[in-house]
Amino acid sequence: MGPVPGVLRSLGAAPVVALAVALLGGCGGSVADADTARPAPTTRPVSPQAAPFCAAVQANADAIRPLNGLSLSGSLNAAGDGLTAAVTRARLSGVALVNAAPDQLRDDVQRVVNALDVERNALVAAGGDAARAARDPAVTAANSTPEVIGAGQRVSTYVQQNCQAGSR
Repeated sequence: MGPVPGVLRSLGAAPVVALAVALLGGCGGSVADADTARPAPTTRPVSPQAAPFCAAVQANADAIRPLNGLSLSGSLNAAGDGLTAAVTRARLSGVALVNAAPDQLRDDVQRVVNALDVERNALVAAGGDAARAARDPAVTAANSTPEVIGAGQRVSTYVQQNCQAGSR
């Protein structure tokens, strides 16, 4: 499994991690995974109904990658992305993700995107200090509800069942 695209992934934001795992689970592995021996994947086509959401999942993973770098290294990527610009791209990607979600999943995706927005608000308020943002009580409260945890699990299951081009 690749890196988890939650802003505070390494800092204990467990419910959001469930969605984050789902999102990258449908997008392939990380560079670090390249050294891991695994059998050749089997190809499973993405259904036409799921394709728009799966594309939005990939776009969301791409949009939040700079924020992953921030949580892992303490600074944004070498290309010089600013925190505000990176957060704005991630927010817009989240809106697109909700809009592309299948009807039966839309409320769950919205719930998890809302939790991610709480993380992003805390990250901006902390001036990009991911460790400080992770300690924000609002982040803990938003990420620990049964509704968010369940929503993340349902989204994860949907992505794993419908968006993976190959299985591992």
